[in-house]
Parts: sequence; C-alpha cells; structure tokens
Amino acid sequence: MRLEAREREMAATARRLAAQEEDMALREDERQRSFRATLASATLAAETGVAGPLEALRTERDRSTAALAEREQELQAARRQVADLTGRLDSLEVAARQAATAAEERVRAKIAEVVK
Repeated sequence: MRLEAREREMAATARRLAAQEEDMALREDERQRSFRATLASATLAAETGVAGPLEALRTERDRSTAALAEREQELQAARRQVADLTGRLDSLEVAARQAATAAEERVRAKIAEVVK
C-alpha cells in the first residue's frame, strides 16, 4: 500500500511538474510575443522619428546640389568671359605695339626728311 501511495504521489508530482512546465512555456511564448510587439513598435517609432529629419536633409541636399550646379554654370560663363577679355586685351596690346612702331617709323621718316 505504501508503494501505491508513493506511486500516486509521484504521478501527481509528475502531473504538477508537467502543468508547471506547460505554464512556463506559455508564459515564455507570451513574453516572446510581447517582446516582438515592443520591438516592432520601437522600430516603427524610430523610423517615423527619423523620417522627418531625413526628408529635410534630402531636401537641403537637393537645394544645395541645384545651387552648386547653377554656380558651376556661372563659373563656366565667367571663365569664357575672362578668356574673351584676355583675347581682346592681347589684340589691343598687339595693336598698340603696331601703332607705336608705325608712329616711331613716321617720326624717323620725318627726322630723315628734316636732316636731308
């Protein structure tokens, strides 16, 4: 009889342990679900919180890129203008030298006439 009582006690303990194990597994599953939900919520909040500043940065980058492209065009136009002005200056310097040489030759010719 003692053996039967002991076996019943062990079976009851085994059932209790099995029920506790099942309860622990259910709680662990619930904790995992809760963790995943919290993680998803936090991820969404982080992405949403970052979306506004990211969009502002993208907009600023686009504006800066457009301004840079415009400045590049202005720089190219200024370089062309400088090249044109440099060419005109060179032409004027050549013309001035030619005029000085021609004037010098006229003066020499006048001097040669006077000396004769």
